[in-house]
Amino acid sequence: MTRKRPPRNSPDTAALQGGSSDAINTTSSVQGAGAGKEATPEESNETQQVIFSGIQPTGIPHLGNYLGALREWKRLQDTAPLSTKLLFCIADLHAATIPRPASEMYDNRVSMMAVLRAMGLNQKRSTVFFQSAVPAHAELQWILSCTASTGYLGRMTQWKVGDRLAERALMIQ
Repeated sequence: MTRKRPPRNSPDTAALQGGSSDAINTTSSVQGAGAGKEATPEESNETQQVIFSGIQPTGIPHLGNYLGALREWKRLQDTAPLSTKLLFCIADLHAATIPRPASEMYDNRVSMMAVLRAMGLNQKRSTVFFQSAVPAHAELQWILSCTASTGYLGRMTQWKVGDRLAERALMIQ
């Protein structure tokens, strides 16, 4: 099925939502008729909601993980309309930013998947995957790092404000 990409900053593009410090959450709407079916002009006003969220496998899940992401994932699975596509990711590439032995990283990935299954995420309702299993994530990072250098970002007001906020947060801790 071919779909037109929505313009930047439109309501149909992914919007960052809050959550725990280990969770990455986005929600977007996808225009189209449904899975496996080409959209006709009459059906193009139908909207399928897609919810994507990710969590880093940093060890044993803690209260922040539960309150910020895990509880919401289970609630979404149980209450979202069946037409809503739920994508949950174990962001193992994000966890690689902290040096750890490879065996520990592997164990953390496996244990996080076990936690997600044990808390009741149903594989028939939700798609749960490892970030590293999708090569497009690493490819996009490469493209962004080539096109948005630190020097370029340093000239942007948004980057400077975010950098100052992060610096203040470190000083508080």
